[in-house]
Amino acid sequence: MSTHCVERWWIIALAFFLARVTCFSLNSSQKSPFLTQLRRTHGRHPVNALQQDHTIYGLGTCIPKGGCGIAVVRISGPDSLRVLKLLTTKDDISLHLNKWTPREAKLCTLYSVVDKSTIDNAITIYFPSPNSYTGDDVVEIHTHGSKGVISELFSNLIHISKSHNLKIRQAEKGEFTRRAFYSGKLDLTQVEGLRDLIASDSHYKKRDAFLKYSGSLGTIYKEWTNTLIGILARLEARIDFDEDSANDLNLPEYESELIKKELTILLGNINKRLNDKRGEIIDRGIKLILLGSPNAGKSSFMNTLCSRDVSIVSDVPGTTRDIIETNYNCNEFQFKVLDTAGIRIISQSLPNDHDLIEKIGIKKTLDKLNESNVIIFFFDPSRADESKHALKIFREHLDFTPIIIVCISKEDLISREQLELCINDIRMELKTLSFKSNVCLLPVCNLERESVEKVLDEVYSTIHNSLKDNNSVDLDMDPVINNERHKSHLNSIVYSINSTLSMLNKGEVNLEIISEYLRECINQLEFIVGKRTNEDVLDSIFKTFCIGK
Repeated sequence: MSTHCVERWWIIALAFFLARVTCFSLNSSQKSPFLTQLRRTHGRHPVNALQQDHTIYGLGTCIPKGGCGIAVVRISGPDSLRVLKLLTTKDDISLHLNKWTPREAKLCTLYSVVDKSTIDNAITIYFPSPNSYTGDDVVEIHTHGSKGVISELFSNLIHISKSHNLKIRQAEKGEFTRRAFYSGKLDLTQVEGLRDLIASDSHYKKRDAFLKYSGSLGTIYKEWTNTLIGILARLEARIDFDEDSANDLNLPEYESELIKKELTILLGNINKRLNDKRGEIIDRGIKLILLGSPNAGKSSFMNTLCSRDVSIVSDVPGTTRDIIETNYNCNEFQFKVLDTAGIRIISQSLPNDHDLIEKIGIKKTLDKLNESNVIIFFFDPSRADESKHALKIFREHLDFTPIIIVCISKEDLISREQLELCINDIRMELKTLSFKSNVCLLPVCNLERESVEKVLDEVYSTIHNSLKDNNSVDLDMDPVINNERHKSHLNSIVYSINSTLSMLNKGEVNLEIISEYLRECINQLEFIVGKRTNEDVLDSIFKTFCIGK
């Protein structure tokens, strides 16, 4: 092919690519994802199907027993402003004189539409369409947090619906956010981020959820989609403008290598996200197990950690026979802390009932061992032989690579020389471990809060560094993919990309098949962000919201 022909082909391909991208961008910005999907699947306008011509209302805040300072009622729909005027006007003459400046808080008196008695004084805010949360006209009414006030207000809304023949009803779970999604205000990753933000119970969960709600995860998916669209546009340009059939097309080597490079980078990015260990920690918290010989200080540590008597503390060995669990939030993480039975050999000759129960407790301890993220082993220097024996048993039952912190307990009861001797003994005992880099030694006094905080700081630091070492994503700024729905779609994408790379590496260049693989990848990404979806998926997501959201 001459230089002139090559240049001409690239000009045509570039024009075709720009046309595709422009079309994609216009579709993304001018059409809501719901409209696009509904036309694709049903071919009808969605407004009547979803009752989006209805005005909905709901309580956006929870009112506890005894009431609270403020309650927020949200109203969304075409009749929102009219409803507000009816509630804040005492006579029909001034109904049309009542004016609201958009997004400006206004102090009003709420009147009953039945007898014009006062309901409450309230702050009202009007958000006109389309610059509102849902994309509809939205009104917020901030009343006192009284169940009586809200009950009377809702009764008046029902009366307005009947007396003025307006389509007003109470919102369903998540319906305000669902309307925001249908209006293109939020994509599905932002909706899920908002849901997780509301449900978050730790700093790390909150931070990750807010990143998703802010659109960080959607931006990542958009970048991946644009990469695939760019490759697909070049391939389809070659198919459309070449005289031969797509099955017989020869992809130039430089083009094949470029596509392989782009897909390999994309595949690496997806796998990095799928293998991100932060997801499990954010979802389930950190399982931290306390181990050691009997009376090594595990229960004292647990009680000091929780600032209450969770575990029984006694001079009698073997007091803790069952696993005791408690939750604890510290340094951005949520911990599930397990106090366990002390590890020791129980005599097999004529065991009494106490020994049998303790033996069962030790077995449960060793069974739980390999379910933990972090192991804190308490080495009691006053019972060094028992501690070394327990350490040996623990080491033999370990079949994975956890983070281990060995605490030399009761440091306030031993001399500096004894402490150094203990440290040397422990290091010798742990020599056979293949993951010594994850082991830390800390002298502690189990009854001092400062010692407990020192251990938890070490746990946090070790986990944070471990996650950094195993993943190059920014721990503070990158959202985690821990949603099973996302993972399912991404695994399908990984399969399609691997199949494409396999064909290219073997020299099997069927452009139509490769293009179909790439289209499937784009479709899967569109399912994740909600450009393609179905009502069952949406129902399963939005039913987890409260009515006022």
